[in-house]
Amino acid sequence: MDPGILCFHHCDHKVFCTIIPEKCPVCDQKLDRYDYNLLPFRVPYPFVKASQHPRAIVMKPTHGDFLNDYYNSKDLHIGVTNSQGCVIEFSEEGIRGVDLGTKKWNNIDSSSEWDQCLLLEQFDELWNEIWDSILLKVSVWKSTPEVPIKFPFNAENIPDSIHQMITEKRKLRAKWHDSRLIVDKKAFNRACKEIKELIKEHENITFNDHMESLSPLSKGHHSLWKATKQFRRPQQSNPPIKMDNDKWAQTDDQKAGTFATHLSRIFQPNNGDDSYEQEVDNILEQPGPSYSKSLCSVYDPNEKVVLHAQMSTSMINVLVPLVL
Repeated sequence: MDPGILCFHHCDHKVFCTIIPEKCPVCDQKLDRYDYNLLPFRVPYPFVKASQHPRAIVMKPTHGDFLNDYYNSKDLHIGVTNSQGCVIEFSEEGIRGVDLGTKKWNNIDSSSEWDQCLLLEQFDELWNEIWDSILLKVSVWKSTPEVPIKFPFNAENIPDSIHQMITEKRKLRAKWHDSRLIVDKKAFNRACKEIKELIKEHENITFNDHMESLSPLSKGHHSLWKATKQFRRPQQSNPPIKMDNDKWAQTDDQKAGTFATHLSRIFQPNNGDDSYEQEVDNILEQPGPSYSKSLCSVYDPNEKVVLHAQMSTSMINVLVPLVL
């Protein structure tokens, strides 16, 4: 609500107030109407109610209001209103205006705290649906704490000394690739061996520290029960593949060739007796009466086959063993 802000000039200063005082608050002299450099005038009210301006960006002091509590040294606080005029803000206590449990707008009315704020920008009604959707998503994302999962072994946890040795090892490898000298090869192998030993020692120390920090009563990531549960999981093994020449397959082409040879030996065509099929084909190729109708039909539950009289004796001798 506009309290009626007045402004007057006195002793080379601009004074803002709601009621003209008897004395100047700057020089502490009595005010007379002839002492004014400029007669008092009413200033347009610059503040608005946030609830009356949906889809807007508003600003107010972090504590208090502009007219009674604000100084240039105090912090300002920014809020965003949704399409209904509800203010969404991030305060010292966290997000306000959104219920993180239901991921909906909060029913708590905080509009009274934003009755005296500055309107920075307001958007058109066409933004209603998109504005609310994006505002709700961003509010929930920003207020959700990110808890990084710490694993006992991580490349980021390796000391700088090991990182330096890895860099040096890569230089030795590049040098050996260029020169192909035995001396460079030995230096490269020696560096690889030292790094493996240091990494193994570091992993052992890290693992021991991790196991000592476990507790059956802890609710965090260092729970003893979670660690023992991981031990019981089946381990995925990758067995080596041996070729026909008693050497290990190392490249993808060698492994694929070994599998192809093995499968070609196993999947062979069956040695079946196809004499009946050949005899049936020979009989069907002989000229004779047409057999377009079905040769048999089922007439009882025991599935006995009734053969037509037109069938030749040789064909019956062939078909009966196949049916039975």
